[in-house]
Amino acid sequence: MTSAGRILILPKGNYNAESTYEMLDLVYHNGASWIARTNVASGIEPSDANKNYWQKMDIYCRTIDGSSNNDITDNEYCWICHGISGCF
Repeated sequence: MTSAGRILILPKGNYNAESTYEMLDLVYHNGASWIARTNVASGIEPSDANKNYWQKMDIYCRTIDGSSNNDITDNEYCWICHGISGCF
């Protein structure tokens, strides 16, 4: 059987320049959420300049109590939107 590889997005919290990331890791950096497009070596910062490594995403999250909060490290329910009008 052939492995499909990773197929789920894995939240990693705030970006850390000393960490390495795998494809589909999700990080928060400079007010935005980013998904790794490929394996990313340490020090490659999520930014539009590094679009070969990172894809900027719009994230909308709600905490368990229903309050709005876009800090992906402390939420249970998140919606990921990219280029979708009216996602919220």
